[in-house]
Amino acid sequence: MTQLPKFTVTLLHPRYWLTWLGIGFLWLLVQLPYPVISVWAKAWVVLRKCL
Repeated sequence: MTQLPKFTVTLLHPRYWLTWLGIGFLWLLVQLPYPVISVWAKAWVVLRKCL
């Protein structure tokens, strides 16, 4: 069996903050209920047609 890599403090360096923010944002999107996501998707389509 393979061992999982251990979390190191170096991953908290400011160089990785944008990555952590992106992961957090994606996690928040996954937590949203499907109807909310579908409304956002429809709004995105309308905005793309307007721009």
